[in-house]
Amino acid sequence: MNAISLDNIPFFNKFTHLVEDTDDFYEIASGSGRGDAAYLTNLKTENPLELVLHGPIKMLYFLSSPLPWDWRGIIDIISFLYDGIIYLPLILYSVANFKKYVRGNPLSIGVFLMLITTVFIFGIGVNNAGTAMRHRYKIFYLIFILFLMVFNKKKNKALKNIS
Repeated sequence: MNAISLDNIPFFNKFTHLVEDTDDFYEIASGSGRGDAAYLTNLKTENPLELVLHGPIKMLYFLSSPLPWDWRGIIDIISFLYDGIIYLPLILYSVANFKKYVRGNPLSIGVFLMLITTVFIFGIGVNNAGTAMRHRYKIFYLIFILFLMVFNKKKNKALKNIS
């Protein structure tokens, strides 16, 4: 029986040239030290109180990273303008109009709770701008549906007031 080199296995071939010690596997797999797009790395969450306190900050970073103070160059600026700037206003519009247009509508409340819960879970689990961008695409439709529900309710209320 012939031995198969790790270079020939698609998943492992990215490790073979970089691994000198078993600790290197964690660094390569976790992405630490690669890309320099990590954020909030010094914000440690080790108990439930810190989870509640850090959650909103991590949610903001998840929704809009790379933020201007973390920009490393033109690619980050383009990423923010192309991606982060879209999600933040849609969410903020919905949250700002929550009391007036979402409260009292069970469907809107359900979508809002799903969105907030999803953003919280992804927010506390993601600490890299590239990963955040990839995961934001998964919730774009949920954000857009909530925005449209609030916008439509606001528009209908305005039309009722006119007539």
